[in-house]
Amino acid sequence: MKRATLYILFLLLLVAGAAAHEVYVLNSTEITTDFAAKRIDLTAALSEPGSLHLFVTSGITVILGLLLISYLVHTKLSAELDKRFSTLRKYAHLVIRVGLGISLTWGAYQGAIFGPEIPLTSVPGGMLWQPVLFVAGLMLIFGVFTRVAAAIALVGFSAAFDIRGLYMLTYLNYLGEIAVLLIERGELFSVDQYMHWPSHIFHKKLPAWTDKLEKFGETYSFPIIRIAFGAALLWAAIQVKILHPALSLDVLSMYPGLHNYWGYTALFFLLGATIVEIIFSLILIFGVFYRIGVLLLATFIGASVLYFGESVWPHIILWALCIGLFLHGKDKLCLEDNVFNVLFGWTRRWRKSKNELSPE
Repeated sequence: MKRATLYILFLLLLVAGAAAHEVYVLNSTEITTDFAAKRIDLTAALSEPGSLHLFVTSGITVILGLLLISYLVHTKLSAELDKRFSTLRKYAHLVIRVGLGISLTWGAYQGAIFGPEIPLTSVPGGMLWQPVLFVAGLMLIFGVFTRVAAAIALVGFSAAFDIRGLYMLTYLNYLGEIAVLLIERGELFSVDQYMHWPSHIFHKKLPAWTDKLEKFGETYSFPIIRIAFGAALLWAAIQVKILHPALSLDVLSMYPGLHNYWGYTALFFLLGATIVEIIFSLILIFGVFYRIGVLLLATFIGASVLYFGESVWPHIILWALCIGLFLHGKDKLCLEDNVFNVLFGWTRRWRKSKNELSPE
């Protein structure tokens, strides 16, 4: 039973790893039909024989696992890992900036923006966006007039929002990185870092208030990126899996091997995947266990791309975010230490005697 529980947890993570990307698997007709379908009550899955017991067992397994991780990340082991990653931390934003640039360039080549379900022909300006986004993506990759490229991406997001409305909250992860690049440029390994551009608008001779803006970015850039990423996952779970579950059920019907072997319905797996996706989003939003969280998320996003045959390019930014957040580690607004003190504060004296306290 334990092995079955772990395997089903793996499948739930695989389904959750697809996030809102049901729209990458289904065609436009299926998407339109499923969005218009009658709402389905996910909690009905708990009435299936053995489902409630499995949920309780899985929940206990996850809680115990998180408690163990919480303890480990506050011991000498965590301190040693942070020390080893400290030299790589400066590359975190570089990875995310380049990931955003690749996503924009590749998307423009495919004739879409942010995701394949948003073709450039559907946004104001149409295919005129293709060369603009292609060049803007290259500017971000090489760090040329980075703020200008980020501003172009922001206008593109606004154009897509004008057509898609609240659906674009699914892509808040893009918006978070765009906002940070507008604040602090991200100059590491960029042309901007080495060139003295003649225009004071784009480079060193910026107005004095931009110095304060960049200091703000140094403190809050990764909280902005992390929270925007988590909010995007949360909105995807709410919009696609809770409000329009027919999308996910259609995808699962195409891959019956995900659930049929264990005797559970697709609705059961959808409920579990929804809960897992919400947990991932809360891990990012509150900054608790999130280094292991983004590692798992990146792994299962990759697994979902391979299993469901999704487009690769929209996932580049997701992998870049996961890698960047993993390299950076905890930021000043993470609540991980606060949660640990609540759970294990009573062990402080014992851990101190064992020299297992990590630096605070």
